[in-house]
Amino acid sequence: MYDFGENADSTLFIFYDLETSGREPINQPVNAFFALTDASFVLKGDYAVSLEIRLNRLELPDPEAILVNRVSVSKLQREGISEWEAGRLIERFLRRVTEQFPGAVIYLTGFNSNRFDLPVLRTMLIRNGINPYISPRLKYLDILDYVRFLAFREPDFKHQIEENEDGQYVRLNLESLATRFGLLSEKQRHDSEADTLLLISLTKYLCEQYSGLLTYYLTREYPPGVFGYNKALLAEDGKVFPDNGFAKVIARERSSLLYVDLDEFMDGKGTEAVRYLNLNQSGFRFTDEQPAQIYLQAASEADRAFKGVRVSNFFPVSDCDIEQDIYRLPPDLIDPLNMKINGQAERRIENQDFRQLYRRFILKNRPVLNPEDVLYAHYMQTLEEYTKNRYVQRIKLNKTGDARYSRTFSEMYAALEALYENAGSEDTALLDDLKEYYLSSELLHLDNIGFWEAVRQNTGVVLCEWPDIFDEVMNALDIHIIIWFDGTARDYELYTPTVS
Repeated sequence: MYDFGENADSTLFIFYDLETSGREPINQPVNAFFALTDASFVLKGDYAVSLEIRLNRLELPDPEAILVNRVSVSKLQREGISEWEAGRLIERFLRRVTEQFPGAVIYLTGFNSNRFDLPVLRTMLIRNGINPYISPRLKYLDILDYVRFLAFREPDFKHQIEENEDGQYVRLNLESLATRFGLLSEKQRHDSEADTLLLISLTKYLCEQYSGLLTYYLTREYPPGVFGYNKALLAEDGKVFPDNGFAKVIARERSSLLYVDLDEFMDGKGTEAVRYLNLNQSGFRFTDEQPAQIYLQAASEADRAFKGVRVSNFFPVSDCDIEQDIYRLPPDLIDPLNMKINGQAERRIENQDFRQLYRRFILKNRPVLNPEDVLYAHYMQTLEEYTKNRYVQRIKLNKTGDARYSRTFSEMYAALEALYENAGSEDTALLDDLKEYYLSSELLHLDNIGFWEAVRQNTGVVLCEWPDIFDEVMNALDIHIIIWFDGTARDYELYTPTVS
């Protein structure tokens, strides 16, 4: 038992990975893998679940994600299960582990999971009416955060420095680490099962090389008062050096806290200097440096400036899409959402995020109604509004700061076309498969939403209705090909329908 001593028998890890249709929580997993290990990182029997998840009718995947994950969309649609079914299986697996090992502390463990996999997983579960808060014994571990801790602390840690348009940076992704430590001799597959098994190997290797440090990392606490911490690892001239600073905790509630970066506070950044931290997910990388008097004075000023601040009231309510901030839904409405989905709701709930999630669940999972049905018009109106908001007008993605928006379908289609330029035969097949999925999607055949628009001027391709000003639009954009409703491509100059 590598690090855990007398606690080894009561420490378990559920390693997991999600591959998704895009980079945002509103996108959906396309495959997922979960596997239980003991404290020696040995797989435990049949405690594993592997899932292929078909795309719901509202999802048009990013072409880059399809190439990275090597997913055949048509195969996924034939063989995958629904996201709702996948969520139920994941919940059942997590409950099974927590119930069959009642004395164990269990770490749900991923790589870059605090910033990606965990938000995606929780969003997926909650929007399907599934409560993700299974047990207080189910905690969270991000091996990327642990790697950063080791890279900051251990002088012999192998660093890889690369360069992009922003300058040099320390590369710490799963593929580069596994290759560096001799655990991977080929490209990372970006398949959830393969990546999970690779992560188990990496974690085992790190515990062998740095004995005892994982236990220390998982059990350490933040010091009182002003403390030094490492913000990041920086790279310059082929060398790595830490970006250190000082901070002060200003509020704590249960397992979460707010702290203020004192350098930023002294620079006059005010509330922008305040950070949120969930201690169940990650922690600080502390330094031994003692604060100078100027930091102690700044800490006193920060205490006065943020007097009365609590974790629960500091941040304003976000105005992004609910699936980009799923925590905006009050936790006590998750179970009522499940009841509503299952037709067991006893009361009307006015919360708009609740109602939005329920409407979307219906659109994703219920068959299109017969036109004779009394609810048909309302159903189609809701479907059209969602499609227009997400793929034409764009939705707001970020909670705070300068607004960041989703891609339009036009931008996605243009990106798909651009990827053909350097595509080999396998990539071309995946892109062809995705293009067929795009063009056969019922979303592209809805009326009254202005969905049919120029993809990009430089592609020479347009998906469109035939509006009165179509000739002017085509000429202005120098577009000569249209893709008609049946998905066929036709030369505009040779095919000009009569406008009624």
